[in-house]
Amino acid sequence: MAAPWVTATIALLRGARADLSGAQIVATLRATARRPEGLAGLLQAGQLDPAAALRAVVSADRVAAADAARPPRSPRTWRGAATGRRACAGLS
Repeated sequence: MAAPWVTATIALLRGARADLSGAQIVATLRATARRPEGLAGLLQAGQLDPAAALRAVVSADRVAAADAARPPRSPRTWRGAATGRRACAGLS
């Protein structure tokens, strides 16, 4: 199930920086992968970290501008379909 996540992360990086070559994207994914101690030796490069990969290729100014442009989150409430009781409240 890693292929969809890797593909989506590559698309995210290409969307942010179309000038990156395939080799640069692979290097970024490997450099930003998490390497949990319990999985040492079992993973080739580590666990994919899309957020870290994006931060590695996008300037801090651009990230700050995107955060500032994002509308504030509103609290959400879900109700159980069968009971109508509140299942989860106040998550954002």
